[in-house]
Amino acid sequence: MSAVRADVVLVYPQRAPEHGRHWIMPSLGLMYLSASLRRAGYSVRHIDHTFLERREVLEQIESLRPSVIGIYCMITMQDEALSLAAQVRDKALTVVGGPYPSGEPETFVDDFDLVAVGEGEETILGIMEHLDDRRFEEVEGLVFKRDGCVVKTEPRVRTKDMSNLPLPYRGDIPNAEYVAYWRRHWKDATTPLMSTRGCPFRCDFCHKSVFGDLFSARPVESVVAEMREIAELGYDHIWMSDDLFTLNYRRT
Repeated sequence: MSAVRADVVLVYPQRAPEHGRHWIMPSLGLMYLSASLRRAGYSVRHIDHTFLERREVLEQIESLRPSVIGIYCMITMQDEALSLAAQVRDKALTVVGGPYPSGEPETFVDDFDLVAVGEGEETILGIMEHLDDRRFEEVEGLVFKRDGCVVKTEPRVRTKDMSNLPLPYRGDIPNAEYVAYWRRHWKDATTPLMSTRGCPFRCDFCHKSVFGDLFSARPVESVVAEMREIAELGYDHIWMSDDLFTLNYRRT
């Protein structure tokens, strides 16, 4: 039976190591994109490559026939991300995002149709709104090539009020596989959670040049709701992926 078609497929190109034990975790960024798209009424499938062969990923994409394929990328995943993009670029509009593309977007403009810079929840919705007319120059936070020239749209202003963000959608994540991997190698299973974004300080070595000085925090009730959801999925611990979790002592 063929799969139901998806408007957007999001791919996390992490691969589980064949040997040794490593801190492998799902992508919070893609979970937030999935939640944002779902809330806007789009059909989404988040494919986590970690425990899949490339053949399986390509088969899922082929069966889902998406209009947009979004690929997450950190520098450790560059080879996998570029290789995958080359195999699927003729099937849909390809978008890359994540820390590495946000810091060096021009590195990716020849291999992807669009490069998303910074926070992506609103950017992906803008892409979907202009999917038919291709007026991507009107979408903030994008870099792409048009007629051989690099186009950089207006920078996207970071989200100040995180209460507007939906809980990251974990329904497509291979949670059972992650839990089993972690318990096999570390005894307890850990998964990421982000309660704040940004940092007000100005350390020279930091990525602040990309994401700026804005510090924003989620409502405590939202964080607690996500913790409960994580516990129900079978995880034992959370890894706080905030840039600065302890900035506000009372909140912490």
